[in-house]
Amino acid sequence: MADLAKLNIAVNTRGARQQLGAFRTAMATTSRAVTNQVNRIQGSFRSVTSAIFGLQGALAGVGLALGAGAVVQTSLRLDRLKTALTAVSGSSVQTNKTLQTLEAMSDRLGVNFLATAEGFKNFSIASRTAGMDADTTNKIFEAVVTAGGAMKLSTDDMSGSLRALQQMISKGNVQAEELRGQLGERLPGAFAMSAEALGVTTKQLNKMLDNGEVLASDLLPKLGN
Repeated sequence: MADLAKLNIAVNTRGARQQLGAFRTAMATTSRAVTNQVNRIQGSFRSVTSAIFGLQGALAGVGLALGAGAVVQTSLRLDRLKTALTAVSGSSVQTNKTLQTLEAMSDRLGVNFLATAEGFKNFSIASRTAGMDADTTNKIFEAVVTAGGAMKLSTDDMSGSLRALQQMISKGNVQAEELRGQLGERLPGAFAMSAEALGVTTKQLNKMLDNGEVLASDLLPKLGN
C-alpha cells in the first residue's frame, strides 16, 4: 500500500511538472509575440514621424514613453498637425522647415515640442486670417515662447498665453481683460513689456486700453522685435 501511494505521488508530481512546463512555454511564446507586435508598431511609428518631420531624430524629439495606444494617438496628432501647417503655408517643404525650427526652439528653451508646435499652428491660422505676414508671425511667436521658456512657464500657461494673443489678433483691438488678465496672469511682466513696446507708461497704456486705442496689428509686431 505504501509503495502504491509513493507511485501515485510520483505520477502526480510528473504530471504537475509537465503542466507547469507547458504553462511556461505558452507564456514565453505569448511574451515573444507581444514583444514582436510592439516592435512592429514602434517601427511603423518611426516611419510615420520620419515622413511627417523629415527628421532623423523626430522620435527622440517627441520624447514619448511608447505604448501601443500612445503610438497611434501621437501619430494621428502629428499627422493632423502637419496637414494644418501645410494648409497655412501652402507648402509641405515649408512645413518641414517650420517643424525643424520649432523642434530646435523647443530643445533650446526646454519646452514641450508637441504643445509648442500646436500653439504655433493655432497662432499662425489666427494671424494669417488677420492678414499678418509669416515673418512677423514667426517673430511674435518666438518672442513669447522665449519669454515663457525663460520664466519656466508650465505647458498650460504657455498655451494660455498664446491663446490670449490669438484672441487679440482675431478681435483687432486689444482689450484690458486680455492683456492684463489672460496674458498678464500667465506671462508675468507682459503688461509692462507691452507699455515699453509702445513707448508709453503703464498708466498711459491703461487709458489707451480703456479707450480702445490699442490695435493688435500695432502692439504685437512690436513685442516681436
